[in-house]
Amino acid sequence: MERFSASSALSVLFGKRAPQFSTKEVTEFFHSEHLFEKIIDPGAQPPVDMLPFLKYVPEWMGARWKGLCRDLRQLRRGIFLGLLTEMEERNAMDDYNGSCMEIVKERSKEWGLDREQIG
Repeated sequence: MERFSASSALSVLFGKRAPQFSTKEVTEFFHSEHLFEKIIDPGAQPPVDMLPFLKYVPEWMGARWKGLCRDLRQLRRGIFLGLLTEMEERNAMDDYNGSCMEIVKERSKEWGLDREQIG
């Protein structure tokens, strides 16, 4: 079920088929999900929201969660902005398939979204 939802999400959101689970986008998506789970797993990271001084602790002094969050952000940005770029290139050739992200991109100025927020 988990694998079905990832390939379906690519298709519905970005209009990109993922016929095999070994495609780059699907494997990166699952890697990012596992990293996300590692970050939000209860007790895995210190309660930064309850102890605000922890956000000032540098990574080299044991703030391991900062590196995990940075890695997750880079990974997810690469996945979703890459898919957005593919969609834009496809649309530039007048190839539209009615995906959700085409609508979001079309209405982005109306909604006040920048490229990062669209992705």
